[in-house]
Amino acid sequence: MIPSKPMCVESYSDYPPLGRFAVRDMRQTVAVGVIKTIEKKNRSQTYKSCSKEEMKGSIYKKNTNFTKNSQIHQIINLSHQQIDQKQINESMEIKNHHKHLKHQQKQKHQMKQHKQNQEKKKRKTTINETTKPTEKEIETKKFNEEEENILKMLDRSMKSTPEIQKQAPNIINKLDLETLFYIFYFEPGTYQQYLAAKRLKQNGWSFHTQLSTWFHRKEFPEQTTETYERGAYVHFDFKDDWKEKSLDSFQFDYQYLENELK
Repeated sequence: MIPSKPMCVESYSDYPPLGRFAVRDMRQTVAVGVIKTIEKKNRSQTYKSCSKEEMKGSIYKKNTNFTKNSQIHQIINLSHQQIDQKQINESMEIKNHHKHLKHQQKQKHQMKQHKQNQEKKKRKTTINETTKPTEKEIETKKFNEEEENILKMLDRSMKSTPEIQKQAPNIINKLDLETLFYIFYFEPGTYQQYLAAKRLKQNGWSFHTQLSTWFHRKEFPEQTTETYERGAYVHFDFKDDWKEKSLDSFQFDYQYLENELK
């Protein structure tokens, strides 16, 4: 195997790091091997015998050629550098121009969004000013809705079983607390639930709308204000144990007290 260019190699047995080789073709490894032997050339064979004058002339020619070639390379390098600098400057100008255009587009888009938001706010304020109901109107609406819901519940229950529904108030008054709680929690939206809640209120129980539980005063409250009262209470645990439990120093906020049932 003869290399196409000068190489520095050794046999694998003498010096292993320089004793391996790989052959590549079209950017792919074609063969891998190990150098066993080397045929070295003598340096005397490569150089011809010549006189001193010939040697001096050849050296002078080489030096002049080298200087000319170096000057040509310098000129070429300078021209390439100038061209590269021009291209860099042009590319930087183009980039700056694109950045400036993008910045302008962003500013325009932000201005449009700001105007749109202001217009929306103006519309909302005008709508709210024109359609704001008064407190009396809100209270009357709530009262009418509650009455309608109660009437619907009564109509449904009375239509389904009219004879039993007529006797329901008398029957519910005879039931104990656990059955009343069972009817209230497991018969939602019915006339029976309404009657059970009414009977619980008659027995001194108060419904907490936020906790969805019934509370009963264990004793007179320790502290009372316009917005809440604090003291010992008994509540019915319908989630876990299904029994009455006591609470000490519980704060009952009046805003969560159910006062609609009478």
